[in-house]
Amino acid sequence: MATPPGSLQRFQEVWTHIVGAVSESRAIWMLSFELIVQGDRMPEVRRMLVEAEEQGRSGLLPLFNGVPEEEQGKDVIDSEGRFYQTLLQGIMVQWLFNPEMATDADQLTEGLRRVIEGATKG
Repeated sequence: MATPPGSLQRFQEVWTHIVGAVSESRAIWMLSFELIVQGDRMPEVRRMLVEAEEQGRSGLLPLFNGVPEEEQGKDVIDSEGRFYQTLLQGIMVQWLFNPEMATDADQLTEGLRRVIEGATKG
């Protein structure tokens, strides 16, 4: 990536790519949600999804912070990794349910910028 790790520009760049992937691979993302819904009826599928979710937390981090996955600390995975994963899941739901009104990378970045700005004032 061309933008500095940890910057708002990197945040926006990564989310631009993720949103593009969700809209381009709609069928795969829909299948993921169908599997999630079936988790209660299919314990083995649920177990696999839980494991994948845990791996996903650490896998997302290098995109944003530039640190290789194997060098991410548990505290970073459990905080920043969860943060990005939660955003990812919300973005996926929006883009699958109502792509015309879904949040884009620019809106998400502006929201984060405002949160940061507000946090630094207090």
